[in-house]
Formats: sequence, structure tokens, C-alpha cells
Amino acid sequence: METPTICYIDRLPNEILRLILSFVDDSDLYYRRLPRFRNIVVVRWVSRRFRMITNELGFWHRDSFDILHLFNVDKRRPRLQVRYIKTVLNDEDLIRCLNRKSGWQFRHIEEFLTLVASIPELPQNTRRITFSCFREALNLAVDSLATFTAITELTISLIDDFTFDLDAIVESCPLLERLELDGLTKYCGSLAPAAKLQRFTLGFDNEDLGVKRFSQSLLPLNSTQSLTRLDITIYPDDTDSEDITHAVFAPFLNLTHFTTGWIRPVLCAILIHSKFTLTHLDITHFTEYDDFPFETLLSIFDASSLKSLRELVFHLEPMPNHDGLGLERADQLCCAITNLRHLETLIFGLPCCTSWFKRFSKLRYLRSISLYRSLIEFDDYDGELPSKGGC
Repeated sequence: METPTICYIDRLPNEILRLILSFVDDSDLYYRRLPRFRNIVVVRWVSRRFRMITNELGFWHRDSFDILHLFNVDKRRPRLQVRYIKTVLNDEDLIRCLNRKSGWQFRHIEEFLTLVASIPELPQNTRRITFSCFREALNLAVDSLATFTAITELTISLIDDFTFDLDAIVESCPLLERLELDGLTKYCGSLAPAAKLQRFTLGFDNEDLGVKRFSQSLLPLNSTQSLTRLDITIYPDDTDSEDITHAVFAPFLNLTHFTTGWIRPVLCAILIHSKFTLTHLDITHFTEYDDFPFETLLSIFDASSLKSLRELVFHLEPMPNHDGLGLERADQLCCAITNLRHLETLIFGLPCCTSWFKRFSKLRYLRSISLYRSLIEFDDYDGELPSKGGC
């Protein structure tokens, strides 16, 4: 009897086969070509060896990996999604593979409870959690994080008008280093006891502008020594709040990164009077808001907190145009910015003239500068514009 011929691919060492199969997973095409990404599921059915090797591929453990997308059930009702997850996770090899995943995203309470119950080591190995657009039972989900032992990053996006419990975050995640709250409307409790936060992002629901939403209870006052990055957007209706003063932010002496999606006079006062030393500043200025004094905006670039600034991102909203901010004011801002002598990176989303470029030569540490090509006025050139349109 003739010995069965061994196919060529079975002669390959595991290391080579693993490299070949890794090309089936193309994470860069994850959202654009889902069918190709799901080919990895088909590969697992080929043989025991293929299953063993595909289980060792790194994509299973990436935060971007989503089991509902992989099996094409993300558009179904939560009850049907849960039924499918339970069927898929009857595969013990897959469970062992997912046990090592450290970042998870959940969209409803059914998915959260099912995956936690089905993957034994998930509460011990998870470091990063995202609750994305929960419509109900979010407080229950956050309370349940008390059974997790190592969560350091928590992202929550809220879309429903319900009262969110801040105390639950502090009590359930004592090791939290990064917290992002987006779409906040109503809340109770306080983040003040949070003691290890290094990065805090706070954004409100911008459709509900008639409500005063900011209060001192939103600040992690026990993290004054550890907090280095703050991203906060305060809307006009909040600017009269007695809780928003530079004195409230004064304890955060170790801030190095400050970001806001809407620069307001009260935030300018914080930048001017606070004693922290920033290395990164990212601000957006809404030119159509009438009560914002231009002199207030200009004054922040003389603040002591910005003297060691390394990165500056300055954007205009709505989309930049010559009418949104005149060249005269843009010129003043340019002069103020070029006095920040330690700048290494500058994103200048303002109208500018080519004759201003020589000012940037003062910035001896500057490594990169980004300008809006459509906002550049060639005022020191004769003849036609360059064929490729400037910078």
C-alpha cells in the first residue's frame, strides 16, 4: 500500500505557517473589508494544526478585535447576539485564546454579562474597558467592575438622559489611571476620591446647552499629584458656574498636557493663573461666538504655564476660512505664538501670509509645522502662485 503523500503546506515549520496565516488577518482593513478579516474563522476549521496556530496570532488580543464584528452579528438584537456568543464560546480553544485579551469594548449589558460569565480569566486579565453607547443598565455594569482586579483605563460614552453614578467608578476601579467620560448629562456622586488618575477626559452632551453641568465633584482632587493630562470641554452655559474658577484647578500642579474642544474665557483664566507647566496644548476656538474677547485669547500665550510648551495645536471652528478670523488678528496670534521659544511641533489652523514664515525661524527647536494650504496668502511673491499650491 502506498504511503499517502503529505501536502506541501503540512511540511512547513510552524513558524513559517504562522507567518503565512498572519496575512489572513489584516487589522488595517478591519472595518473596511470585514469579510477578509473573517477568513481567519474559516482557517480555524481546516485542521487541528491550523486551529492551534491561528489561536496564537496576536489579533485576538488587540483592543480593536470585536467578537460580534468577527462573526457578523453586531447588527442583530442584543438577545440574538448573546445567543450567538454563547454558541461560539462553546469552543474551549477560543476561550483559552480570549483569556489573554486585556482590552474589551461592550455595547450593552447583555453582551457584558455574557462575556464575563463565559471567559473565566477575563476579570483578572482585563486592563482596559470601553462601555460604548450603553442605553440602559450602565450603572449596573460599572458596579460589576468591582470583580475585576486590574482595570487601569475606562472609557464611557453616554447617550441616554439618566443619572450616572460617579461613586461607582471610584469604588469599582481603585487602580484607574485613565478615565474618559463623553456625553455626560446628569450625574451624582463624586470623582474626588480617585487617587491614581494620570489622564482625564471630560465631555458633555452638547445638545443640551441649557443645563449647568460642570461642578467640582467632577474633578479627581485626590489625583493632584498623578494627573498629567486633562481634556475638558466647557460649554457657554456652564461658564457662569461658581465651580469653574482657576482656584479649583490650582492643585493640579503636575499637568503637562491640556486639551479643550472649545476654548472659553474661564479656561483662558485657568491657563493664565495656574502654576502648572504645560508641554502640550491643544485648543479649538469658535470664531462665531460673540462674547469671547480676542484679547483674552491672545493673553494666554504670555502665561507662565506655557513658557516651556513643546507642542501647540490651534484650530478654528467652523472650518477655517479667511472670514472666520481676519488676517490682522491672525497676525497678532502668530506673533504671540512665535514667542514660545521651546516649540517643537506646531499645527497652525489659522489664515497666514508667506511673509510671516520668517518668524518661525526664531523657533530654534521647531521640528514640524502644519498649515492649512487654502489659508495661505502669498503676499511676498511676484507672479503666479507655485503650481502645487504652497505648503
